[in-house]
Amino acid sequence: MAGDAKVKIILERVRFTRSGLRACTVAGVKYLAMTNDGTNVETFGEHDRVFKPRETPTSRLNWSQEVDVKDCETIKLTFECKENTAGVGVGKSLGKITYTLRKPWKQHKRIETTVRNRNYTLVWTVQLSVGGAFGIHGPKSVFASRQHQGSVEYSTVAGVVKNVRMEICPVWPVPPDDELPRRFDFPEGTPGPKIARDGRPLNIKASSPVNILPNPAVIPLLSAPRGKNDPQLPDGSPPEATGNTAARLQYTYYRPKDLAFKPDDPRLEWRKISGTGDVAFLPVGTSVSARNKANKGWKVLVYGTTEGEVVLGVYFEGTVLARIRAMVYPVKSLPCRFNILYANPPDGGKAKDYRPISTPNDIEKHRKIANIFLRQVGVELVRDADLTTTDGATRCTIGGIFKVCVPENQTVNATVANIEEGMKKNYRNNVLNFVYFHSGAGGFLGAALAWPKSNQGDGTRANVSFTEAAANSPSSSWIKPSGVKRDADAGDVSMRIIDDRAIAGHASLFGMVIANGNGSKPGGEHAVRYGNTIAHEVGHMMTLGHRVEEIDDAGKASDWADGSLTVDDGGGIADFALTAKDGTLKNDKLGAGEGMYCDGLWHPKNRNLMHFDATPDVAQDLDILQAKAVRQCKLLDTAP
Repeated sequence: MAGDAKVKIILERVRFTRSGLRACTVAGVKYLAMTNDGTNVETFGEHDRVFKPRETPTSRLNWSQEVDVKDCETIKLTFECKENTAGVGVGKSLGKITYTLRKPWKQHKRIETTVRNRNYTLVWTVQLSVGGAFGIHGPKSVFASRQHQGSVEYSTVAGVVKNVRMEICPVWPVPPDDELPRRFDFPEGTPGPKIARDGRPLNIKASSPVNILPNPAVIPLLSAPRGKNDPQLPDGSPPEATGNTAARLQYTYYRPKDLAFKPDDPRLEWRKISGTGDVAFLPVGTSVSARNKANKGWKVLVYGTTEGEVVLGVYFEGTVLARIRAMVYPVKSLPCRFNILYANPPDGGKAKDYRPISTPNDIEKHRKIANIFLRQVGVELVRDADLTTTDGATRCTIGGIFKVCVPENQTVNATVANIEEGMKKNYRNNVLNFVYFHSGAGGFLGAALAWPKSNQGDGTRANVSFTEAAANSPSSSWIKPSGVKRDADAGDVSMRIIDDRAIAGHASLFGMVIANGNGSKPGGEHAVRYGNTIAHEVGHMMTLGHRVEEIDDAGKASDWADGSLTVDDGGGIADFALTAKDGTLKNDKLGAGEGMYCDGLWHPKNRNLMHFDATPDVAQDLDILQAKAVRQCKLLDTAP
């Protein structure tokens, strides 16, 4: 049991029914509480009080006793009266009244019990504490709760016992049920689940708040919100926490749905469970009521106050109902410049066939959309403030965006060698350089071309992996075993990085290319594909590999698609797992460069941003392991 877990026994009045009684006293009122480790006998009431039934047949008592039933199975109440013939408590017994209360504890509005000889009647009530207050509560009010086989068992004040399960899945969009941890089997007839409506792919736009994706791997380190008259923060302080900058955390599933939790439901309270990091909850509004509700309900806004790892729990009547793990990091800004490479068409040619179709306004939309995905690991792309140009480039009306005229073969059906030549145009060292071009040979949508090695260890794929031990629970992306009951405790999980790549003679040139193939409406319905592609390739430039790789073996690819090829514990597939020491494959049919871009994990199946070809309405998530790898990227060394 958790929460208050207290009952109050109230003896309201006694009514004497035997005629001729002149005086009597209460010989004893006691309760016997049967606990898990013994018994506890207590007495209460006025044992020396004298009653005169002839004058007042009914006497009001108002005697009460609170009993902590956290570890209690039964309470036996005993009440006895005696005739008052020779003094208090001396005389012939008028009989005893006994009654046993049993778990689950039940609210009794009015109970009357009489002894067999009908000498007197005792009227008494039982009240349960709900929200710290005794009283007569609605029959569906929750009294107490406890952990039970991967769910929480709770009882109502009407004595009805039910189970509730809540999940805060860190993967968004939420994977299908067969990819999630096993759930408790609810009794037949239990109302079905309530599933977060926006647990499905979100309609992301450039105008969407940067924090629109819930349950991110990184809770941003921010400053507390300031009032109108508060002084400005010192230079170098983290940005202010607002509804559009704090992390959004919320449930993704709960059952039964008739609990009807509300966004600010007081029955659900978020608290820090563990971790070196720390957070604060952002109220929606400035009133006292808003502040009191900041950590209540099925969704909250939270911002980091101390860097580190943190586990947050949702408590239901004092019992942890669900938990989520995240990293608290400051948001790092990566300066970037965008170069639009176009070629002059030959006589009679059409300009659109020799240049990217994205305009500067479109590119600005793509940057904002990419930042929505990258916010999950605490990274944002900012336009380069240095407007210096080279190679005949011209500035666009939006700062950090340029146009460069290049030979046709550097922008139309460009080979890798020619793409690299185009990448060298108007670039700046040690910033991210994004090149928009017409098309590449082979029809790819975009490609990271150059990036530095990781700061972790020697920075090589062969020797570096990011590993979380079993103590890190729930596991990153809920890789099984996830630590989410009824699933087993979390196990060790390791993720591989990718090696660095450089353009010969340009060691400090880092960047990628984006092609028209992302869609014919780069400022409209296809803008999210462009932004998603950019975020994916930036992931590569921060040493992230593919989460789920192409499978060249047709039979195994088919098995993977239909679900008959499943993920092992730890998120890998045995046939395709990389060896721990040299990075070679147990099976050389992995595909896509024989695994050089595979991070070694195969969960979630297609929800991760780094999936090799999933569509942008599905491939949106980044997890804790990826966030930890990103923080070791050299590109962030000087990022503000």
